[in-house]
Amino acid sequence: GTQPGQSMRWPLTEGRVETIGREPSASIRVPWDDRISRRHASLSLQDHALEIHRAPQARHPIYYDGLPV
Repeated sequence: GTQPGQSMRWPLTEGRVETIGREPSASIRVPWDDRISRRHASLSLQDHALEIHRAPQARHPIYYDGLPV
């Protein structure tokens, strides 16, 4: 986000799945960003590589290097 407190770093634990979204049950909450769905994606660290999976109900894409993927 553009306001103070609207950015974060989140340590990921190998093999643990985290969810990102605006809903209270998301492990990584981003309530200030209306382009992130209530349940937007899952993140996990597998074999030292980041895996990101967009939730089926997510309305907006996930961008990497400025491009939707």
